[in-house]
Amino acid sequence: SVFCTDPALTPPPAPPSPPPIPPFDLRCERGRLLDCRIQPCSEFTLRGVSWYGMEEQYALPQGLETTHMSPLLDLIAKSGFNVLRVPLAVTSVLDDPTPHLFGGVVTQLNPRLHQLKYLRVLHHLIREAASRGLLVLLDMHRLSAGDRNNPLWYDQRVSEQMLLAAWGRLSAHFCDEWNVVGADLFNEPWAASWGGGDAAE
Repeated sequence: SVFCTDPALTPPPAPPSPPPIPPFDLRCERGRLLDCRIQPCSEFTLRGVSWYGMEEQYALPQGLETTHMSPLLDLIAKSGFNVLRVPLAVTSVLDDPTPHLFGGVVTQLNPRLHQLKYLRVLHHLIREAASRGLLVLLDMHRLSAGDRNNPLWYDQRVSEQMLLAAWGRLSAHFCDEWNVVGADLFNEPWAASWGGGDAAE
């Protein structure tokens, strides 16, 4: 493969590997999130930002067609955020597609993404976040990639069983990553009913 060698487009050196010891020891107690790395435990506040794109049809974090991943994550960490919310799509998790690379521009700027499929791109993002002490919240944001009309956690194309299978796959892939701190099971199922006993409950 041939990559652009223009010095102006040369990406910065890869960040160090994630720290072997997580910088947090998070526990839940009586509705509070605590960091018990140093005793006594202290209350831990999540300060998060979403990086959208992996829930769309191009299956990549937005912006990688114009810059390298590293300075974007550096900016997030230096701005005082400690958790990155990553929106995903059920169909993309299950199908593991090759992301849209915008004519090769993405891999010119981010050569470590060359030939990576969806889940490996996500794994790379999680590891890069870890190297900066950033936690990650996985967010199932769409049923089908790019489809913004998702009033429930299932539809005619994507069943509840497929949603559960997608979460099973994410759990199997990322349960050992220390910085994956939580799961947003499905974003805003606004058409759900409560207490009615129907299929949308």
